[in-house]
Amino acid sequence: MSRVTLISRWTARCTNCGAQNPRLKCSACRISRYCNNKCQREDWQWHKDACKEHKESLEKIEDTNLAACVEFFSRYTDEWQLPFAQWGLFSTNLASRNATFLKQNFFALLLEETKDLTKFTRRSAFNVAVSGMFPNASFEELIPAAKYSADGVHAEFLRDFEKLDKSPQVLRIVLMSSIVCTVFSVNIKEIFPPHTMGWTRSPSASQYFKDIYEKEFKDAVAAGHVRTALNRVMELFTFITTGEVLDLPGGGESEDAAAKERI
Repeated sequence: MSRVTLISRWTARCTNCGAQNPRLKCSACRISRYCNNKCQREDWQWHKDACKEHKESLEKIEDTNLAACVEFFSRYTDEWQLPFAQWGLFSTNLASRNATFLKQNFFALLLEETKDLTKFTRRSAFNVAVSGMFPNASFEELIPAAKYSADGVHAEFLRDFEKLDKSPQVLRIVLMSSIVCTVFSVNIKEIFPPHTMGWTRSPSASQYFKDIYEKEFKDAVAAGHVRTALNRVMELFTFITTGEVLDLPGGGESEDAAAKERI
């Protein structure tokens, strides 16, 4: 479960499907929420290993609604962590940057809860309000001010950011919402399959993926399509190496099934 910093109040959602105001709780951890027994049974294969951990790590939050919020956002972050890193790398236009660019800048996202509940799932729970690469000096300006945060939270979040690896081959990511915030880092060599990473050294390919980021990122997140960025890289790699034109999906049922297998 990703470590997140709590910011404010939130409406509880089903841990399995993301629907608002679920009526059941896990009887063991008393944190995970579910619409009904069906949702609880579907989620058990992933929840069973983390149930005790959730209870121990979240029981210090007296308000169980807030604890459920943290758990939901943690699950969301776990699913999107690598895809966000992939899109973040697209946003860098890395081949046109100097060698210290990733040391001096980080990828930030401000998320807002979706208003469209017609096709709601946990992966599509948030929309991207703001995203992009920002200089290190702007971090404190981007995050919620200390006066709007719980005691000690602002300083804790600053410490978490300062602890991140600032190596030139590491992408740092700051994920924020009105509810919770988290920071993490990923070595860029681990973001895409190694044999596809040549594009990061090509100015034209880097610009191509920067354009895809600007055109497709927000829609992919809103739709809950976690494989879109990977599919775009595989399309280009296949075309360059074989001349074959692929048309991989941005999402859909096949992607949903593949993503669940990785949770």
